[in-house]
Amino acid sequence: DCAYDYGWNAAADSYQTAVLAYISLGLAAPGATRTPQANAWWLDVETGNSWRSAAALNVAALQGEFDYLQSVGAASVGFYSTSFQWNLITAGTKVFAAAPGWVAGAGTTSGARASCSSGGFTGGPVVMAQYAANGFDADWRC
Repeated sequence: DCAYDYGWNAAADSYQTAVLAYISLGLAAPGATRTPQANAWWLDVETGNSWRSAAALNVAALQGEFDYLQSVGAASVGFYSTSFQWNLITAGTKVFAAAPGWVAGAGTTSGARASCSSGGFTGGPVVMAQYAANGFDADWRC
């Protein structure tokens, strides 16, 4: 299967979009192939996205994305999800245990703070937790 290649190419496309945004804002020279600074990237692992029924293929696609972003010097590559969605999509893989997690779904600030002290869905550290605030999504930095 080409899941790893799919992930690699999807990340390359997203990265190129970011480079073009920097160019259009005058923050990178025309023709640039890299962002002018290393950026943090978050891979969105939610059931609303398209995934395969085989978790191993989803993990391979995420690995391709992760590897591409590291190859272009991303400051960090982390994962945005919930434990439920991560387990459903990746079968709870710990392949990315060294990567930071951004936990979605806390209903309150105190819930977000509590998410920071719990184990991350990747097996790695939780560095940010999202919560609802006045009808909007807000984030708590752990």
